[in-house]
Amino acid sequence: MIASVLIVAFLLGNRHAASALETPVPAWLGRVSYSLYLIHLPILTAAIHGLGPVLPLWAIMAIAVPTALIAAELFYRAVEAPSMRLGKRLTRRRIVPAAATGV
Repeated sequence: MIASVLIVAFLLGNRHAASALETPVPAWLGRVSYSLYLIHLPILTAAIHGLGPVLPLWAIMAIAVPTALIAAELFYRAVEAPSMRLGKRLTRRRIVPAAATGV
């Protein structure tokens, strides 16, 4: 937690470092971060159990990390983004004319 606070404080005080987070790769990682959070552990666990007997750990990681990143993008497009759109549509405030409310 302390490290997170120090990183945020550093970024708030340094415009150049903060602008680095607005480049395409960090922006993409921020966009798919929740999907990556949800999907990385099942992929990593399956890779270790499935490939552990035949590959060293570094090779499993070399396969699992890109697989998790690709799966996170797919999960974002197929589940997360449509869910966010649906949530916005369902919670959109409807403006009712005063004549219709009887006021």
